[in-house]
Amino acid sequence: MGGFGDRLRDGERGSLEKKLVLCLGRFDLDGNDPERLYPFSRVPAEGSPRVVVMDPGIRFGRPTVAGHGTPTDVLLERHQAGDSIADLADDYDIPAQEVEESLRYEAKPIPLIFPFFCW
Repeated sequence: MGGFGDRLRDGERGSLEKKLVLCLGRFDLDGNDPERLYPFSRVPAEGSPRVVVMDPGIRFGRPTVAGHGTPTDVLLERHQAGDSIADLADDYDIPAQEVEESLRYEAKPIPLIFPFFCW
C-alpha cells in the first residue's frame, strides 16, 4: 500500500516538500520539541520575516513582537483607534518596521486549519 507521497503527480512532491520545509523552518526547537513559532505575516510566505512570535512562555502563547513581548493585537487596536506607526514605535520602543510587520500579521485572515499561513 502506497503512502500519500506515492499519489502525488510529477512536480507536486517537490512543491509540497518546499512548502513543508518553509513551514517547519518557522519553529524554534528545544531538542525535538517545538519551543516557539514565528507565524507568517506575508503572502507569499517566503518573504515573511520573523517579527511576530508565539511562545507559550510569553503571554501564554499570544502573538507578540519578538524580543519585546508587546501583543500584536494591542498594536492593531491602537492603530485602528488612530495612533500612527511612529507613535506606536515610540511608545513601545519598537522599530517602526516591526510595528508595520505586526500590523500586517494582525490584518491577514485567520487560517482555519493551520496556526500560520503556509500555502
